[in-house]
Amino acid sequence: MTIELELNDTQMERLAAMVAIKLRAGMATTYSVTEAAKLLGVCSKTVSRRVEAKVYPRVPELKSVRIPAAFIDRLLNPDPTA
Repeated sequence: MTIELELNDTQMERLAAMVAIKLRAGMATTYSVTEAAKLLGVCSKTVSRRVEAKVYPRVPELKSVRIPAAFIDRLLNPDPTA
């Protein structure tokens, strides 16, 4: 079976990011603000504001802001049974 899709650059980047998430599943990782923003399809300032407002968690005791990958993964793939 062959399926053909036409994707614009933004859709292609998002698809690639989603594939990367699936490949990293189960690994204890974090995302930078920039990485999280790309995955979520928002700007870095939006992610930074949400971290500052404590809407998004951050890994404590690090100089740079790192967001747990599990949190971002849950935002992108919410559990339909919850």
